[in-house]
Amino acid sequence: MSMLTPSARDMVGTLVCDYPDIDVCVRAVAWGCWRCGRTSPAFGFVHVDDFTGPDDVIDVSAGIELEYVRDLLTLVGSPLASTIKVRASRTAGTSYLSSGCFYCDALFGAFPIREALTDIRVQDAVDNMLLILREPRPQLEIFLLEALRNAAI
Repeated sequence: MSMLTPSARDMVGTLVCDYPDIDVCVRAVAWGCWRCGRTSPAFGFVHVDDFTGPDDVIDVSAGIELEYVRDLLTLVGSPLASTIKVRASRTAGTSYLSSGCFYCDALFGAFPIREALTDIRVQDAVDNMLLILREPRPQLEIFLLEALRNAAI
């Protein structure tokens, strides 16, 4: 924050203090585990409650966006937070933050999850996904996620 101009720091303060919290939703795909065969959530999208159109959802299947989901789950005391962690992938030849099986801890690959999310977005079927969490959060958090999404385009 020290690198921001004073006016930018004031903007952050305004966004945190002067705007009401909004309900943030975490959505997941019911994912069949390749190892144990059970179903666990593969985290996919975050969105503002009641805004589930293809352009309204934010892909949180990997990276710092997935870390945000883990933070939210940790804040509410959900045991699902433990399913998001760094795992080694033989396919990718590296380790990365991933969703995984609640029962056996197997990694759920980022590529197949992203393919499923693309299909869901194209079919405008976000409402059919598992709703894992609905929690009031500062609007700034959604603004930051949107900024990350827009920077990646």
